[in-house]
Amino acid sequence: RNTAEKMGIGVGKAELEDLMTGMNMSPAVQRVFTNPQTRQLYQEFGQFAQLYKTNKKDINKYFQIDVKSLEDQAISGAMTQKLLSVVQKSVYTPKWMLEMEQQRTLPIDFKFVPVPFASIKDTEVTVTDAELKAYISDHAKLFTNEEETRTAGFAMLTVAPSSADSAAARTKIEDRAIGLRAATTVSADSMYFADNYGNYSGMFFKKDQLPPYLKDTAFKMPVGSVIGPYIDADNYYLAKIVARQSVVDLVRSRHILIPVKEGTSDAAAKAKVDSLKKVAESGVSFDSLARQFGTDATKDKGGDLGFAGYGGMVKPFNDLIFFKAQIGTFYTLKTQFGWHLVQVKERKGSSEMVKIGSFNEVIAASDATTAAALAKANQLREKCNTTAELEKMAKTTAGWQWRTTPNLKRNDFAGGDLEAGESSRNIIKWLYTSASVGDVSPAIYNYENKTANYTNKYVIAGLQRITPKGLQAVEDVRDQVALKVRNQKKADIIIKKIGTQTDMTAVGALFQSEVKDAGNASMNAPFVPGLGAEPKVIAAAWKTPLNATSKPVIGDNGVFMVQPINKAAAQPLTPEMIPNLRRQLDGQMLQQAGQTFFQALRKNASVTDNRFNFF
Repeated sequence: RNTAEKMGIGVGKAELEDLMTGMNMSPAVQRVFTNPQTRQLYQEFGQFAQLYKTNKKDINKYFQIDVKSLEDQAISGAMTQKLLSVVQKSVYTPKWMLEMEQQRTLPIDFKFVPVPFASIKDTEVTVTDAELKAYISDHAKLFTNEEETRTAGFAMLTVAPSSADSAAARTKIEDRAIGLRAATTVSADSMYFADNYGNYSGMFFKKDQLPPYLKDTAFKMPVGSVIGPYIDADNYYLAKIVARQSVVDLVRSRHILIPVKEGTSDAAAKAKVDSLKKVAESGVSFDSLARQFGTDATKDKGGDLGFAGYGGMVKPFNDLIFFKAQIGTFYTLKTQFGWHLVQVKERKGSSEMVKIGSFNEVIAASDATTAAALAKANQLREKCNTTAELEKMAKTTAGWQWRTTPNLKRNDFAGGDLEAGESSRNIIKWLYTSASVGDVSPAIYNYENKTANYTNKYVIAGLQRITPKGLQAVEDVRDQVALKVRNQKKADIIIKKIGTQTDMTAVGALFQSEVKDAGNASMNAPFVPGLGAEPKVIAAAWKTPLNATSKPVIGDNGVFMVQPINKAAAQPLTPEMIPNLRRQLDGQMLQQAGQTFFQALRKNASVTDNRFNFF
C-alpha cells in the first residue's frame, strides 16, 4: 500500500463507498456478510449498507464491526489490485523475443553418445575443501542465504504398537462380529452400524470400487456373510455383505429445483413444488415449467440433468432415480439443495453391485506402550549433554534413528523427517530463542499419529550449526557441492580420454556406451526420451553444423558428443502471426509478473519478522 501511495495510486470517497456497499464490493466485506454455505449475502447486509451511508457510528453498536479496520482492508485490497494492474499493463513482448521463442520450439533430430559420470569410479577422484570453497564462491548466487539458518540433529524413537496392543485391537473387532452376525435384516444391519460407529453408507458398489481384499469375496459369499477380521496397514477390518443386486448403470432425468433460501420457509418451497407437479401432470410442458421456475443451471435446458452414473447424485436423489421412480412419472423430493420436481426419462445398462458395511479398529500403541517409550527417551536424554553425545547414542542405541536437517529458518514449522505441526514449530523456536551450538533440547517432543490419535514418535533435538546470512559454509552444503566438483573432475578425465577422437562409435566403445538417437527434440522440451533433461546437449546440437560431430559437452549426468542430422528452419514471422504469438507470451508473463513484483517488494522492504518469538 505504501508503494502504491508513492506512485499516486489511491481510493476516492465514491469508490470506497462502492467497495463497502456497491457492485464492486471488496472481498474483505464479502467475507463478513456472505453465508459460506449458500454464498449469498446475509439479509443484515442491507441494514449495514444503509447505516454506512447515513450513520457509520451505529455500525459498531449493531454489528460489532470496526468500520475503520474494514475500510482499511478494502482500500488496501483495491490499491494492491491497481498496483498489480499497473505492473501487468507494462508487460510487452518485443519482436526479437517472439523470434527467439519460435526458435525454441523448432524440432531437431540428432545422434549422441553418452558417457555417464559413473563410468569413472569415485576412488579415481579426490575432492578437497579448497575446491569446495572455490566452487561455492564461483556460484555464489546458488549458495547465498537470504537469512540466517540453523542445522539441527534429531534423535528419533518410533513408538510401535506391541503384540499385546494388536491382540487387544483384534479382540475389540471380534466383539463387533458377534452383534453383526446377529443382525438378520438390512434395517438391523443399518442400525447396528450406526449404533456402533461403523462404516455404512447404504450405497451399492461395483467390484472395482471395493478394496482388494473384498473384490472377489463380496461377490462370491452369500448375502449376510461376515468377512474377517483381517489386517490392512494399521487396522483390523470386519465387513458384512448387506445386499447384492443388479443396479442400473446410467439414468437420464430432469428436475426443477426450488431452494429453501433465508427468509423462505420449507413449507412454502414444498407447496410450490407440489403445485408444479400438478401442473406438469395436467400436461403442461416440463421444459417450459423448468425455464420459467427453475433456479439452477439446468433451467435453460428444460431441467435436463443428462445421464448420471450410480452415486453421481446426492443420496436421496440417487435412490429415487435409480430404484424408486417409474419412467415418465413425476415425483417431489427434498435434498440438501431444496425441493425438487423430478422425472426419470431413460435408463441404460446394469451391473451387479454389492451393498457392504464395515468396522475398523486401529492397531494403536496403548498408554503402557507409550509410557515405556517415553521412559526410554528420558533415559537417553539424561545421558546426553551435547549434540555430539546425542548423535553417538542415537546411532548406537537400538530403536533410535539419527537425522540431520539443515537450513531451518526461524519461522519454519517443519523440518526434514519431522512433519509440520506444533512439535516441529516448538523445536525450531527453541533452536532460535534458547539454544547455543552443541546444546541438546531440555524437552522431549512427541508426535501424534493423526488418524489413530496416539503418540507414535519421540524426538530429542540438538543444535549442530548456525549458518549466518550470506555465503554458505562448506559444511552446510558439502554433499551437494562435492557431487558437482567430483562430476566436473570426472568430466575432465573423460574429455582427456576422448582426446581428438570424433568418431562417436569409437568413443562409445571406449566407455562401453552406445550411440543413440534423439528425435523431435527442442530447446524448450524439459525431457527428451533416451537422453533425459540435458539442455546443454540440445543447445550443442543446434550449434553444431549438420552431420558434424560436436566437441565433448559436459551435461548434468555425464559427458556427451552429438551429431545433428536434421534441423527445422524457422519461418519468418508474418504480420498475421505476430499478434497471436504475442498474446500467448504476454499471457505467460502476466501470470508471473504479479508474483515476481510482490516478491521483489518484500525483499527490498525494511521489515523485521519477529513472529518466531511468539509462535
